[in-house]
Amino acid sequence: MHRKLLIVMCIYALAGIILGMPAAEAETKASAEVSIALDGGSLPIQDSTAVKEKTNIFKKIAKAIGSIFKGKKKKKPKQEIQEEKKFKHEIESYAHRFSNTVDSISLAKIAATGPLFPDNTKRRDTLYRVFGWHPHWLGDSYKEYDFKVLSTIAYFSYEVDPETGTSKQIDVNGWLTTPLIDSAHRHGCDVLLTVTNFGTEENKRFFSNPNAQATLIKNISELLNYRSAQGVNIDFEQVPGEARDNLSTFLATLRSVLADTLSISMTLPAIDTQEAYDVATLEPFIDYFIVMGYGFYGKGSGTAGPTSPLGSGELWWDRNLTTTMDTYQKLVPKPKLLLGLPYFATLWEADNINVPSKANFIGYRSYGYIMKQVPGIPFLEPASQSVFRSYPVDGQSKIRQLWFENDVTLGMKYDWVKSNGFGGVGIWALGFDSGRKELWDLLRNKFTIPADTTYKPQSEVYLLDSALTKKLDSLAVLLLQVSVGKTDTLLMQDSVAHDDIKLKLDSIQTLLLDTTNVEQQSEITLFLKDVKTKVEANKDLLITVAVLLALFVGLGIISSPARAPVRLFITEHKQAFLIAAVAVASLLIYLRWGVVGVLFAIIIVTLLKMFQLIFFHDRRLP
Repeated sequence: MHRKLLIVMCIYALAGIILGMPAAEAETKASAEVSIALDGGSLPIQDSTAVKEKTNIFKKIAKAIGSIFKGKKKKKPKQEIQEEKKFKHEIESYAHRFSNTVDSISLAKIAATGPLFPDNTKRRDTLYRVFGWHPHWLGDSYKEYDFKVLSTIAYFSYEVDPETGTSKQIDVNGWLTTPLIDSAHRHGCDVLLTVTNFGTEENKRFFSNPNAQATLIKNISELLNYRSAQGVNIDFEQVPGEARDNLSTFLATLRSVLADTLSISMTLPAIDTQEAYDVATLEPFIDYFIVMGYGFYGKGSGTAGPTSPLGSGELWWDRNLTTTMDTYQKLVPKPKLLLGLPYFATLWEADNINVPSKANFIGYRSYGYIMKQVPGIPFLEPASQSVFRSYPVDGQSKIRQLWFENDVTLGMKYDWVKSNGFGGVGIWALGFDSGRKELWDLLRNKFTIPADTTYKPQSEVYLLDSALTKKLDSLAVLLLQVSVGKTDTLLMQDSVAHDDIKLKLDSIQTLLLDTTNVEQQSEITLFLKDVKTKVEANKDLLITVAVLLALFVGLGIISSPARAPVRLFITEHKQAFLIAAVAVASLLIYLRWGVVGVLFAIIIVTLLKMFQLIFFHDRRLP
């Protein structure tokens, strides 16, 4: 009798250890990959080796079989737990239920890192200008700038008082004392003073006031000489069409005062809706223009979209960077045109997951902010060559959309500038990157020589195949996004998608959004959700109880004097036992334990069969 008991206990232990540990390792590896894909590896991955030995034999067995389900997690810092909670969403459960559908979807992951070149092996490519604005409010962030790759830095700014032409700030926002100028000069970087006047009314008043214009020109000359600067950057925005001629006259006068010793650069809007900039007339007075290649979607537009789209495709407004630069190159030689690009994002709140979608503009966020606060790998939208992130707002049936540029998309646009023969790039604004190195590495790679052919972007993006997307069931596409990023609910949807697909998407979308609002859920749903939460919180205890129960049942069958009736009962109702095992497996799958639920059922059936072969092979049923 003791021999049989010992054999049974050994079988349970060996089955749990042999079958359980490889599964735990496999699931740990898969969990690690998902965690890394979720936010670039910032979240801790699971550790299957962190299983503590216990002296109690039943706890050992429970732990061995329990390792099939999931390895033990390292304790996460409080901040990481809060970030995970912030971005969790109920549609993850749909991905688990239908995870097999995502295998049929084409997904290309653009991800690479490459060796970075030492600074002393490179020099600035003088064929191109790398122009960057330094906003005065960013203080000493210039200490993190690589002046060796910048050709020009523009200090922002001298704010014009339109009534007098003087600066609104007595110290010109720090221009008189900033050490930035000395640092830039030590590295051979030109320094400009940016002069700003924003707003239609402000420009009307200034350009109708000759005295204010004369004062401003005089002050510009003196301030440039005082700091030994190389020139001025004129940034007059929302100039009315009626001031067109006066603007040209002002810049002609400024050119004559500064002569040829100091440079004049000027910003141009992406779209001159007021026709206020007579670019052909201005061209002889201006050394180069910086086209502000952003704002195509932003404040004032009711659609969430890329602020700096290179192309439009079938999704976007027909105006983009390509059409803008085509317009200006007809008026100005290409080498005198720089394309300004954003180091910031636009943030939107939308009611649905479509692209494009109607949305309310929330505001702007710096590149450094979104890299820190919005973890995860973004999707690349091919037509605009911009990236986006999407995430739900906890407790609300709203979706946030975040559109921006990273080192992948900026690299594409830098290459486009160079291949088209333009004069370089502008950056609004230096310091918005919060010192992140990938954007500086990109600038060094694209605008220094000799070329580094081994360099690749450090960021990762996911590229959806829009041609294939049109042919797929909308649920499958939605699940793809959830399975890739866990918090992504944004669907890349072609505008030519069939109406029936769009209707299906709307119904799914409504269902998903409803699940995030507890008040809208039925009592049954709330009950099931509560049960599931309790089971997940106590799964280790449940596993232990299940193992002990199975052990005692097995011992009872073997040692009972009435073995034959019990065996007969099992034999006659084996289909019922099989159905019960499948039900248990289904429950485990529903509880997000995935394929290990199936393994659990197989182990149970296998153990029962092993008991029958070992202990009942020489018996005969009455």
